[in-house]
Parts: sequence; structure tokens; C-alpha cells
Amino acid sequence: MRYANSSEAAKTSSNTITVYLTVSNDGEFVNGNDPNQTVMARVPIKISYFDLADYGLQDFYRYEADSFENGGAYIGKTVITEPTLLHLYIKALEKYYADRELTAADMHSNIINVTGSATHLYMKNFWGHDENLMYYVNHEYPLQAKGWGSTCDYILLHDGMEIDLGMFSDWTFYTEGAFTYFDKTSESVNTGDTVKLTMLATATNAASDGSSSFAGESMAGESVRISSDYGKTWTANYAKTDNNGSVSLKFDKAGTYYVANGPKFTNYSNAAPAISVITVTDKQTPVTPTTPTTPTTPTTVTLSAPVATAAVSGTTVNISWPSVDNATSYTVYSQKNGDATWTTNDTTTTSFAFPNLMEGASYNYKVVANAKSGDKVISSPESNVVSASIAANSNSVKKPGKIKNFKANAIHNHKVQLAWNKLNGTKGYQVAYKKGTSKKTSYKVLKGYTKLSANKWRTKKLTKGKIYCFKIRAYKLVDGNKIYGAWSSVSKIKIK
Repeated sequence: MRYANSSEAAKTSSNTITVYLTVSNDGEFVNGNDPNQTVMARVPIKISYFDLADYGLQDFYRYEADSFENGGAYIGKTVITEPTLLHLYIKALEKYYADRELTAADMHSNIINVTGSATHLYMKNFWGHDENLMYYVNHEYPLQAKGWGSTCDYILLHDGMEIDLGMFSDWTFYTEGAFTYFDKTSESVNTGDTVKLTMLATATNAASDGSSSFAGESMAGESVRISSDYGKTWTANYAKTDNNGSVSLKFDKAGTYYVANGPKFTNYSNAAPAISVITVTDKQTPVTPTTPTTPTTPTTVTLSAPVATAAVSGTTVNISWPSVDNATSYTVYSQKNGDATWTTNDTTTTSFAFPNLMEGASYNYKVVANAKSGDKVISSPESNVVSASIAANSNSVKKPGKIKNFKANAIHNHKVQLAWNKLNGTKGYQVAYKKGTSKKTSYKVLKGYTKLSANKWRTKKLTKGKIYCFKIRAYKLVDGNKIYGAWSSVSKIKIK
């Protein structure tokens, strides 16, 4: 996707436009911090131009640029007063992350940390996340020139644009990841009609010709999930894409449905999820005249909330509850601890088993009773939430070993560099520290983690004259959960 000739681009933009923003983390849509806790899946955002100087970002003004073929560099001094992707990020963060207006100081915080220079903008932080992220425009890697990526301060927005920003914890995602999408990002159908979607992907590793690689590659055998409440809860494994990456869906009830994949993927180890918003309306059917009948008063059905309990046996959790009067079915919600969404399972019995769960992981569960009242299906209030943990004591979950030769060394400017022997078979490391040597002082975990290949860590500036204690442990990932090894021996150092 090219973004070079700004004068032509500006002519196609209106004063206020609507673009669609999707933000994900490790394959799952993130939740906003706004009052509605909006799930950031194809969220429509109206955006118009505003002065970046209000946020101390006047160095990132958009100017007229040369052609894509000539490198796309700025050639004019007149500011293009059209919104860029940087404008969108600021307004989205204000509404859905910070829930307030941002200031110039916020531009260098974990909300968004803008560094670099014009056309070389780099975000060290975004949405509380680190720099390990990437964004695609209209499902392609945006380019300023051949072989040269376009940054958010350069990309001019147009009405209807699709913006996908994916954040990842795996620092190698760009070598083996992808941004997935549907050929139809929105569709309107009637109840009972079939809608066909094809799931595609654009890889994150660059192609040899400098363009987006593998654009439009089909995603065969991927699991499809459905949400009828704007992404708050999902029905997992609703369908699966065929060999062409296609799936056909039919909806019997009117409403708005989110269709997505993830957070785990068959074709890629790391990917940003696809999203399609399907609007379903009732199909109009001819009304056959009938003989008038005497109206009857519908029977009102009431349901009380179930009382759920959990029992663990090995790697199986069994959820049970006493029967609820008038209930004809039950919906069991399950959630791995730390996940943002719930998965649903329906049953007509008063128990439901979840087998083959991950060792060392914790899960949450709740139950809702259902019944038919007249022509409608009603549901009870939610039950209490019960939690269950699977023990991590079998040989299948072997913890990482203990780090050896861990040492804290003083370097310039009151900083400390930590070094240790690299431990193979781990995903990363966790470093903890405390000021002083008192046993009453608790250790604090340093934010962030080193890359898998690293065996050094450099701290920020510490307090001169104080003694600090450091320790480290390795971890590995098992089905997305961190399994930690034992802490190393403590290394002490006085800051001079």
C-alpha cells in the first residue's frame, strides 16, 4: 500500500471521516477503559484534523511529499491539514484507553511514547504495551517508497479505511507472524440467508521486492468464533474454514454478530485476528390472514440464578449446580484466568466437564439458566463465579532450571548491568530487585523482559549510595501461560 503523493491524497479526504480501528494483543482483541469497555474490534471512529502542536508533536506535521517512485520524501513546507494515522491513535487513546484528554506529557508515557523524527516516528509504548507491535492499513503493510515502510505520521486517512494494530509478547513475531482478515469486513443479510466469508492473511516478514509479503494468502483450517454482544463473550469453535479459507454462516435471529478467529491460529504462531461485523435483520414474510382469536395472557416465567460449584480431578474441571425451577437449558461460561473474554457451552443437564486443561493454569466459570417465556428465550442472572486451578506437578510441565552465575555489575551514570548464563529452552527471564538488604523489604519485579537470546539486562538510573539486591528466574510458555523456574541466588551491589 502506497502513501506518497499527499496533494492527491488530500483531495480525496473530507473534513470529517470515519475509519475502523482494531487493536489486539497476542491474537485477542483488547478491551477499552471507557465506561462501555468497548472491545476494540473494527470500532468506527470519526476523525478530523487538529493541530499536533497541542500535544507537543509539531515535529511530526505532514507536508506535501514526492512520488512513491521517487522515495516519497517531503518536498513542501505547507502543512497538509488532513488527519493522519497519528491523529487517529491520539483520539482513540483519549476515548478508549485513557478515558480523558491527553496532554503533551502523555505523548511520552506508556499511553503512547512518541520517539524518532518525521517519517521515522517510532512508538516505544502504545496502549500500555511496549514497542513490540505493528500496524497495517487496509490489511497491507503501508509503504512510503519501495522497500521503505510508512510511519503513522505520514499516512493520510481516507473515509472507510481499515486500521489493524497488533501487539505481541513474542519479540520474533515479525519473522513468522501475520495480520489476518476477512474479504468482507462488514455485511448485511436477512435471517436465514447464508453469508460466505474468506479468511486471508498478510505476513509480517517483508517480501524481497519491498512490498507486503504473501498478501491475500488463504487461511485454511482456522477456527471461527462468533459473538452476539459486540465481542464481550464468544462462542468458540463455531465453524472452521475450508481448504480455500472460506466459511459459510447462517443466522436465525436478528442482531449484530462479530465473526473472528484466534486467539490461537493454525497457520501462524503469532497473528492479529480477523473481524467481520454481520448485521442481520428479520426477513419479511407474507402474513396470512387468520380468524381472530381471543387474546390470552402470556405466562410469565421467572428464573433464579444458579449456584455453581467446581471440582478438580487431574486435568479435568467439573462444574455442577442444583436444577433451577422452570429452566430448560443452561449456559456455562468458561475463561482462562487472565483472558478478556468468556467461552460458552450449552447443556440441558446440571453439570458440565472441561477435560484436558493445561497444567499450572487457573480457570473461571459461571452458569446461566435459560427458559422460554412466550415467544422469547429468557435467561436468569449469572451464577457466582467459581475458580479452579490445575496443578503443575506432572512431568509434562517441567519447570525451567535455576539461572547460574548471576551477577550485578556497576556501570556509568548510576546504572547496573545484570549478567547471567543463558538458559536454553526458555522463553524469557523475569528480574526482581529491592532497595536495601532488610528481609522485611519485598522484591519488586522489573517491567518488561529480555529477549530470548539475551543474557544481559541494564537497569535505569538508581539512587547513589544505596545498596540494591537483584535476582532472576527463567520462564517458558505453555499454551500461552508462563511457567517459572526457581529464583537465582541474590546479587548485591552498592551504587557509587
